[in-house]
Amino acid sequence: MIEDQRRYKELKSEQYKAQEKCKLELMEKLSIRCKSFRDEQAEMKKDEDELDENDPFIEQFIKKRMEEMMHKIRLNKSRNFGKLNFLKDGNDLLDAIENEPKGVLIICHIYNQSMESCTTMNHCLDILASQYPYIKFCAVEAYSAGMSERFVSDCSLIKSHHLKLILIIFYNIIL
Repeated sequence: MIEDQRRYKELKSEQYKAQEKCKLELMEKLSIRCKSFRDEQAEMKKDEDELDENDPFIEQFIKKRMEEMMHKIRLNKSRNFGKLNFLKDGNDLLDAIENEPKGVLIICHIYNQSMESCTTMNHCLDILASQYPYIKFCAVEAYSAGMSERFVSDCSLIKSHHLKLILIIFYNIIL
């Protein structure tokens, strides 16, 4: 009987240890580990040391990327707008948007000639166009662009403290 008692306590102790081990393993598995700043710095230094700058593949990759970036810069410089472009109608507006390559920002003002605020806005956009020559600024008269008669007449009836200015910004992003 004493032997059975001892054996029972041993088994219970082993079972308790096994449960504790399972709990620790589960805690380890479910815990979120964060590296300290020093550990991250040491790992980055190790990665930098492993990176061989004399590797021909890396040199070729860097050269190719530099050529691509220089090509993009040359394309953007060749697209020097620098002034406000007045468009004749809605079709010209569509052409102005669709004929530009991806990555060109286009700002278009839809205006009414009879409104002083629109004239002022066009003047401001012309100044901005000279300061930001890589952005395409354009303006189209509302009636010519095919806006409704009501829109055009509402614009001319608006009092100066209730301005209705329309700026549309297009940015054809590269996906």
